[in-house]
Amino acid sequence: MRPSYFKISILSICTLFIFSCGNNLPEKVAQEYKAIDDEVAYNIDIKPILSDRCFSCHGPDEENRKGDIRLDTEVGLFAKSENGNKAFVPRNLSSSEAIHRILSDDPELMMPPPDSKLQLSDKEKALLVKWVEQGAEWKEHWAFITQNEASNIPKANLDWKQDNKIDYFIQNELAKNNLEPSEEAEKLQLLRRVTMDLTGLPPTLNDIEFFKNDLSDNAYENLVDQLMQTDAFAERLTLEWLDIARYADSHGIHADGVRTSYPWRDWVINAFKANMPFDQFITEQMAGDLLPNATRDQIIATAFNRNHPMTGEGGVIDEEVRLEYVANRTNTMGTALLGLTLECAKCHDHKFDPISQKEYFQLSSFFNNIKELGMTGNDGDYGPVVYLTNEEQDKIVEYIDSEIDNLEKAKVPETPKPLKRVVYHGFETIKNKRIIDNRKQTRTTGEVDLKPGKKGKAANFDHMDDSVRMNGLPQFEGNEPFTISLWTYQDKDNHKTKTLVGNAGSKDQKWRGWEIYLDSLNRAAFRIVSMLPHDYLHVTSEQTIHLNEWTHVSASYDGTMKAEGVSIFINGKAVPTKIYFDQLSGSSYPISGRFSKNNRDLSVGKSYRRFTGDDGIYAGTIDELYIYNGEILPNQAQKLFEDSQKTSNINVIGFDNTSGNRNKVASLRKKRLQLYDTVPNLMVMREAPGIRRTHVLGRGQYDNKGEEVNVGTISKVLPFDETKYEPNRLGLSKWLFDPENPLTARVAVNRYWQMIFGTGIVATTEDFGNQGSLPSHPELLDWLAEEFRNSGWDVRSLIRLMVTSATYKQSSKITESSLAIDPENKWLSRGPSYRWQAEFVRDNALAASGLLYDKVGGKSSRPYQPEGLWLEKGNFSQALFTFKKDSGKDQYRRSMYTFIRRTSPPPFMTIFDAPSRDVCTVRRERTNTPLQALVLLNDPQFVEASKALACRISENLSYNFENKIRKGYLLALTREPNYQEISIMKDLYNDQLNHFNRNQKEVVKFLNIGDFKIPDNLDKTEIAALSVACNTLFNMDEVYTKR
Repeated sequence: MRPSYFKISILSICTLFIFSCGNNLPEKVAQEYKAIDDEVAYNIDIKPILSDRCFSCHGPDEENRKGDIRLDTEVGLFAKSENGNKAFVPRNLSSSEAIHRILSDDPELMMPPPDSKLQLSDKEKALLVKWVEQGAEWKEHWAFITQNEASNIPKANLDWKQDNKIDYFIQNELAKNNLEPSEEAEKLQLLRRVTMDLTGLPPTLNDIEFFKNDLSDNAYENLVDQLMQTDAFAERLTLEWLDIARYADSHGIHADGVRTSYPWRDWVINAFKANMPFDQFITEQMAGDLLPNATRDQIIATAFNRNHPMTGEGGVIDEEVRLEYVANRTNTMGTALLGLTLECAKCHDHKFDPISQKEYFQLSSFFNNIKELGMTGNDGDYGPVVYLTNEEQDKIVEYIDSEIDNLEKAKVPETPKPLKRVVYHGFETIKNKRIIDNRKQTRTTGEVDLKPGKKGKAANFDHMDDSVRMNGLPQFEGNEPFTISLWTYQDKDNHKTKTLVGNAGSKDQKWRGWEIYLDSLNRAAFRIVSMLPHDYLHVTSEQTIHLNEWTHVSASYDGTMKAEGVSIFINGKAVPTKIYFDQLSGSSYPISGRFSKNNRDLSVGKSYRRFTGDDGIYAGTIDELYIYNGEILPNQAQKLFEDSQKTSNINVIGFDNTSGNRNKVASLRKKRLQLYDTVPNLMVMREAPGIRRTHVLGRGQYDNKGEEVNVGTISKVLPFDETKYEPNRLGLSKWLFDPENPLTARVAVNRYWQMIFGTGIVATTEDFGNQGSLPSHPELLDWLAEEFRNSGWDVRSLIRLMVTSATYKQSSKITESSLAIDPENKWLSRGPSYRWQAEFVRDNALAASGLLYDKVGGKSSRPYQPEGLWLEKGNFSQALFTFKKDSGKDQYRRSMYTFIRRTSPPPFMTIFDAPSRDVCTVRRERTNTPLQALVLLNDPQFVEASKALACRISENLSYNFENKIRKGYLLALTREPNYQEISIMKDLYNDQLNHFNRNQKEVVKFLNIGDFKIPDNLDKTEIAALSVACNTLFNMDEVYTKR
């Protein structure tokens, strides 16, 4: 067994080591010690060592901390252990127990211990020794230090033309590292670079000609300003944000069915088009619904928080998956806005960063107070939602509501009238064990039998599949009054809901319909559902129904689409009711799994709910069922109670939709329902009434509830002051943009720097914590953060500052000296160069070929993908069972509009490292694989683009081959070819022309790839050969690589 930390006598260890300024160190450590010239800095040199090798056992995680030693705080680093020894003693190596441990080769003493599989290098050991000798100065983690004022701009001797402050910081670091900046990139190369960076599209021929001929001093700056005013610039910024917001068009888990997401994406595009300040941009997405007099656009913005994956899988535990949604929202906020790995504190205190598990759940509390389901349907959008009516539809709704209000205020006298009996069943006979009361449209399922009832016989339900189904009856919309009356004798209680009668559907039918049932407390309940959990009426009696006795239950609804229009009667008497939810806007007409209207059988004794663990199974006997097409007078409930015990023909009076003004009102409500049934809706945030309790969950398990917590934040970053901020998401947004918050501005400018330069100043864009990378230019990062705040959080201004810097405009050519000193271009001694993201690669081909359809916003498009991919997912999603490619222009839209199905994303995008959007992604991986080359050569999208490009460069019939290929180079690469390239292309073209002349069937086969048709005035064989040459252009690394 390993001795506990500090259990070995310090005196016995000191006999092994006598230190004095590096003497008597192990040989290799001593060599490294001598090589250390500068003063050792804690944040740069020491803390990364401690974080990587020590914090997992001696860090913030109290539950798993070993040896009573904590090394992540100043107090802990220099504290005495239980035996009085210290890990580190400034300027005293012999008394620093940790130094003895790291230098020991005794497996019983050495740290890190051998079984940890962690080791310190000789240089790291030397750094620790040097640090102790120099006084062991400790500093707060750099990212948690508030930047109260802008960093001093360093002095530098610049040869660069303009006075951009970024260049001073870069030049300062270049000088420190014996590097020189590169010369400015060639003019057309710079045009392509900045146009692609700012729009994701290549320059047009007009752009090339204009910029090439613009010799003014501010030509480049003017170009940047023009690009930033385009829709394409807003789309390009949106693409970056879609990764962060985990935007997709499907739910992601299990069935991975369809959802409506594009209206939120369009909101983002419009926000960037308007150059919305970043603090407003985030606040509206985090808490737009909580803003005073929130507009619909501000509510739409909150869909950011609902972009997470969801599941409709049968058998999942609703609360467990609901809490996963809450965690996803919390983690996304942490990654996107704080640059912290909050998820590591969900199950225990963070092992590396000062984030306790309690603080994690305090943060999650902000996102835990909306009325939402864990298990949803396989397809569709689930509440809270906002209906996306247009201006014209809004006017129609406003008119309808005004007319209804006027009609109701008129109070036209109503005369009670006999109501039509829709159905009556006394359950006296079963024919062939199926047909009830000789009504062929009423049949049993399961093993329903007859027992003595309240009057004569009654239907008995004793098995989980038992029910009575009645076909051919009215469905009753929310605007139609109706009444239900029956007797119930319940002999078992499963403490779940027990359906008496109704047609409400399953989760995959949005639960749509109505039902009267006994709830888990055995109270009579009535609800009409358009969609759970946000669009329905729900009323229950305060009185419970007793077991083992006959009870008469009736419910009457007036068709007003309001919960107050529901009356519940028990044994003929009106009983006090409780309204649980009162928001019915949409249609309650039953629908199928494909969301088309469906005349559903009325079910007695069991609901249509499935997979939830609460299927509405009733155990007992039901008798004397009456349904009427109107609202009864209150005294008629007593009549139903009395007469149903002695007769089978009860007539009641009340009000149907022909009474008074009811016909006009019902007609208006029907129009309103029909309108809402045709408009899309979007999942958004909306605070639920009251406060949902949030607990610390042991090991992150939903049912392992610990301490109850209120809203709060990470105190090490900035404590949450409830005297300054509201205790909700709006308050959290204000906390994020508090001038004292050290992270928000730094994280944002770092991400935009990454967008422009390929790598962030902090390379680990997602992690500003102890395990993250140190900033390459910390003073620049802080200066940019302060500039961003002082500009009013102006994103456009920030990006303009970056792309107009001489640093950005450098040539990306690599010299031997810069490669030797700065192989990864960390110090930016040359311009950025890396492969463009997936969307840019495809969009470049579409734009160059002339196929690109530049429609902004709207529903996602479905360009070509291999057949059968969606079939592999199975048929759980009715909407996405098979993939149907778009026809016409829509298939050629920008790639950012491509339909993203999370479990089966577009293969082209995946191969070029686009994320599946399950989680927040602030930094895409970049890989280079043979599949990428195969895609560019063989994917029908690129073959089709090659055909279109061949036709485009052949439009001028007087062009010879050299003219054509020059135009092709300009369109695809933004430059002209040299003589050697023209020669190679001509050889390739002639070779392919000979091939196709000998194989005319191959011409037809090749040109039939894709929907693009070759104009009749062009020679098909020549176009086929030229298409191969154009396809080669699209495979040149200049096309898909930033230069």
